[in-house]
Amino acid sequence: MKTKITSFALIAAILGGCTMPNLPRASDKNYQSSTTTVLPSVSNALANTQAPKDFREQFESAKPRLQEFLSNMACYNWQKNNKYMEVGKAPRMTKGSSGINTFRYTKAECADLLRVTDIKPIAKNAFRFTVVFMAPDSEEIANYNTLEAIKQANGEWLFRW
Repeated sequence: MKTKITSFALIAAILGGCTMPNLPRASDKNYQSSTTTVLPSVSNALANTQAPKDFREQFESAKPRLQEFLSNMACYNWQKNNKYMEVGKAPRMTKGSSGINTFRYTKAECADLLRVTDIKPIAKNAFRFTVVFMAPDSEEIANYNTLEAIKQANGEWLFRW
């Protein structure tokens, strides 16, 4: 019995000195989603994208969500994007030699985002755009030209295709 009390006191003394780590907040500049790593090719492509002058502010506000969405696509994690869809399922980008895979010959873990183009406002809170991916080893190309981003009333950006 005395051993149990001593052990408990020792554990309480050790844990009493522990503190919780400083966890990042979504408002921090260097915050990374815990579920998605933003790829350099996605960051670079979005940084080099020219939105129409009258729509740049809206496009800039959509960039954080676009980075996560497009990084998930590039690494074949399309199912993670279902939560960002306004309706329906997220666009699938797959690899492998069977069926209807986007890339048949790549062995790379992720594709590179080459560019985001044809940004066209379709409403004050929505735009349509095209993305082009390339498998870095096989150089296969995949185009998605019917993507739409829609800003919701709560400020969140969701997608359609």
